[in-house]
Amino acid sequence: MEDFMIKYRQMEEEKVHPVLIAAYLHDELVRIHPFIDGNGRTSRLLMNLYLLRNGYTLVTLKGSNEDKISYYKALEESHTENKPEAFQKLVVEAEIASLQRYLSIMEYTDAAGTNQPDVSRASGTKEDGE
Repeated sequence: MEDFMIKYRQMEEEKVHPVLIAAYLHDELVRIHPFIDGNGRTSRLLMNLYLLRNGYTLVTLKGSNEDKISYYKALEESHTENKPEAFQKLVVEAEIASLQRYLSIMEYTDAAGTNQPDVSRASGTKEDGE
């Protein structure tokens, strides 16, 4: 665990992209397997916490059966073949998909007029006798 934290701090100091750090946190914690149970859940929680703290959206890595297969395959490739880029790619693609879903929801609510800011006050105009 000490090496895990040393590498994490080093990545932070080197300004590695937050999505790649989040992928590292998940991938490495699963590899270390410090708990009897819940290592995967804890790793996904840590990854998503890091993403949120750095302005990114939550990602879902195991939503469908196909997603689960891709998830376990990427972890296996990272751990047995020493190719962390396989898992990094999975997390990056999941973050992009999550951001696209978020943006499409925002566009939908904007188009429906349910999320429009009140620009009349922000622009400094006086209406209704103010």
